[in-house]
Formats: sequence, C-alpha cells, structure tokens
Amino acid sequence: SKPARSSRRQFIISRREKSMNFDTSRFADIREKPQLEQLLAHMITPLVETPGILMITNMLLYFQPFNDISSVPVFKYQLCTIKNLYRRRFIMSHCGLELLFADDRSLFLTFRSKEVRDHVFNVLSKQQELRLHKEHSLENMQLKWSQRKISNFQYLLFLNQQAGRSLNDLTQYPVFPWIISDYTSNSLDLKNPRTFRDLSKPIGALNDQRLSALRERFAQMPDTPECPRFMYGSHYSTPGYVLYFLVRVAPEYMLRLQCGKFDSADRLFSSLAGCWTSVLKNHSDVKELIP
Repeated sequence: SKPARSSRRQFIISRREKSMNFDTSRFADIREKPQLEQLLAHMITPLVETPGILMITNMLLYFQPFNDISSVPVFKYQLCTIKNLYRRRFIMSHCGLELLFADDRSLFLTFRSKEVRDHVFNVLSKQQELRLHKEHSLENMQLKWSQRKISNFQYLLFLNQQAGRSLNDLTQYPVFPWIISDYTSNSLDLKNPRTFRDLSKPIGALNDQRLSALRERFAQMPDTPECPRFMYGSHYSTPGYVLYFLVRVAPEYMLRLQCGKFDSADRLFSSLAGCWTSVLKNHSDVKELIP
C-alpha cells in the first residue's frame, strides 16, 4: 500500500542519515575545535530542502549535504562574517534558524525540533568569533530611516526580516506595499496625493465598489465551524504571487512548483500597470509587491 511504501522509504532515508558522518578533513584550520556534536539539518532555498550535516567549530560553521549534486562538497561560513541570527518558522513549525552575513548572503536551516534549533542558536551566540551587528535594532534602524541614512528599500527589507520573512522561503517572502497608483501618466506629479496609494487601507479595501461587493458576499455566506465566513478568498502574499513577479528573474522556481511547466501565458506577469489594475478591481487579486 502507499502508506507502507512511504514508511519503508522514510525508514531507509532515516537509516542512511544516521550512518552519515561529517568529514573533519574539511576543516579549514587545524586550530578549529567542534562546539557541538554533528547535527542533522536541512538547508532551505526556494522550493528546495537539502538534507545534510551541520557542524559548528570555534571559527566556522559547516553544512555538508547528503547528496553530491552541488559542486561544493561542504559549505563553509566564517562566524566573524555573521551579522545577525534569527529564529524562524518553517511550514508553521518553530524549527528554523536564519543567518545573515555581512555580504548580504543568508543561510536558512531547519532542524527536527524547536529544542534542537534553540540549542544551535545558543551555541552560536556564545562563540567569541561572532560579531553581531547590535546597531541593527528596530529603534536604530527607524532612526536611520527617518534621518535618511538608509533607503526605503533597506528599511522595508529590515522590517520584513524582523517580521520573520525570508528570501529563502516563498511562503514567507518579503512583502513590499504598492506605493504609486498612477501607471498611465507620462510623468508623475509627486505633489498630487492621488499619485500615491492610500496606505491607511489594505489592498483589498482600496476600491470602494469592490469592497462593497465583497462585504455583500460575506454577509450571504453560510458560517459554520468547518468553514467560517471570509472576506477575501486570497492573500496579499503567496508562493504563486511571488513566482508571478520572479518568473523572468528566476524561471526555475516556477518550473519546480509546476512540475517543469510554466503557467499559462495570459497569467504571466507582463505589465505593472495591468497588475495594478487587477489588484484594484479583481475580486480575487489582492497581492502586494515584492523586493
């Protein structure tokens, strides 16, 4: 039966994982000392979970994938280049840990439990080589933004990071709000309030006519414990929406999500003006932008 095959497959995978050992010959420096026993972990990139072994020394963090698909047998990260550590959720489970580096790279890892994740976080936090950027607090970044020392883009990306969003997870991808509402004029009048979107309202409430129709539908819906009433049938951010904008930047993501095929041509992103019209009028389209 299908459950039996799945159980056998999981047993084989689990047995193989337990038999794997970290290759200590990959240490970059003879002065390195392991700070914890090797741990099973998954490296998360968009739509891909790569199982492997995590090793932390007093100088570097290593991730050794189980597979040999990558041209790099072991990923190495110097602890002194880590600027921030974040506890993350992954698939609604508090088992993730994301490391942000000084060169703006990131590493998203997941573990078997919250306890294991917290243990790794604590071990990393105690390392003397770690140089976390404590000036990146919410208050300091807000002050820098208000003084125009950082851009709107940098500030919004920071807020997304603080909210638990990550470029490595399409289900929790950073959200950037629509700001401009005029996509037809040859030039923008920045002194005209109508040039800008009303940020006091969610995207689904910008069009009064659509909002009235949604409220009417909401009032007519049956309300049961199994299926409670809802205002919007979609969300402002989903993996599909993210891929809608990234289809030309990272077409491989859509191919992974849709079994090697692109979406229908009429559903691919082609115009910012057309997209804005859709999110303003379409009853099932309330997506915000991405970085």
